[in-house]
Amino acid sequence: MVLSLITWWGPHDGRITRPASQSSGFQLLQETLGDTLAKNIAAHLSIAVGKDKSRQPFTELQQVRNVIELGQFADLANVTEAKMGWAFSQWLSGKASYIVETKQRMIWNDRYWEADLSNEMHNLAFEYVQDVKATLIERNSVNDARDLSSFKSLNRIQNIIAFAAPRLAVSAARFDVDPMILATGTSWVNSSTGEAHPPCPDILVSKATEVSYSNQARCPIFCKFLEDVFEENEELISFVQKAIGYSLTGSTS
Repeated sequence: MVLSLITWWGPHDGRITRPASQSSGFQLLQETLGDTLAKNIAAHLSIAVGKDKSRQPFTELQQVRNVIELGQFADLANVTEAKMGWAFSQWLSGKASYIVETKQRMIWNDRYWEADLSNEMHNLAFEYVQDVKATLIERNSVNDARDLSSFKSLNRIQNIIAFAAPRLAVSAARFDVDPMILATGTSWVNSSTGEAHPPCPDILVSKATEVSYSNQARCPIFCKFLEDVFEENEELISFVQKAIGYSLTGSTS
């Protein structure tokens, strides 16, 4: 929504330029996010664009991202469990997800997605409330930050999580769809090429081995075992090694 509202073009582009506070986009922001936040975003736009730069598109959305997600709670009208939950779902991007079919919360552990069996989501929600309070304090909204203390109760934490869940929803069918990704204790390995890559939360991988990967690793005992069992038949040994390698993938073809 914000992207479509705050892109400016000059007169030669065939669009009308006008102050942010006079635009229909500002009015929509005002109705959706409240007067305080809308004015804050408008101020950011005025600073970023300026009179001499009115023909340049405003692309630095990251500058106001934190204001949209957390600073909005300086407006008491936004301090509801529903709106806290909505912002919490944004805050959780790349940290948590919710499987629709099983109603299972999943947590990103920096290596793969794992089931939240220890209620880590509650800790994340508490951390989120703390983050909101810290943001308000930075904005000199100390009283508003103090008012958020009630959101640290277990009941309100659970309600925030419940409101966030639909926005974190993902189908179980989206997990582990690439059979050639092998998640290890240190990195992800492309089983087709043998190349290692950093783990990525955007790819929903939930199966992993705890063994660390090293492209310099050697297995002399295993190699000696193969030579003894298959009587140094290199062709047969190569076949067995490939068969074992395939067993590490999810491919059945």
